[in-house]
Amino acid sequence: MSIQRSEKVLLVALIVFAIAFFLPAIWIPHVSPRTATGYWCAYVTLVSPWTADGLKDLPTAPIKYFSILLSGWINPLFLISIVLSRREKTVRPSRTLRTVALILMPTCWIVFYTQGVYPFVAYFIWTAAMIVALFSSSSSSVGSLSGDQQDRGAAAGA
Repeated sequence: MSIQRSEKVLLVALIVFAIAFFLPAIWIPHVSPRTATGYWCAYVTLVSPWTADGLKDLPTAPIKYFSILLSGWINPLFLISIVLSRREKTVRPSRTLRTVALILMPTCWIVFYTQGVYPFVAYFIWTAAMIVALFSSSSSSVGSLSGDQQDRGAAAGA
């Protein structure tokens, strides 16, 4: 059983994505320890908007609140997109979720700014791994699409 090149790239990207959660993702200049891991950041951005303290920010700092809320959805949307991309019937919803996950990436920058923190090593690894994983099958699907079009053209001409 041979694994296609795009599947190998996806596998490596997902492994690197997972490793990024255990590395320092943000640098916090005003506290000690000065860094926080990726899994802590993921947890906080996913859960904190729904807590009583998080909801207090909604009327007073809506940009801060929504940037935390939306950045918390990047990982779930990414993972759902990857799962859906593995099935032929769900390629279109996968592409939509892939686009939404990419559009949400700048919300992290707003969180960094509003929280007074800076991206660290894991943030860049996490971002790169997601982009590689999301587009790992794009090159192979383009090739298969042109192959399908050639097959249709040959069938139409026959």
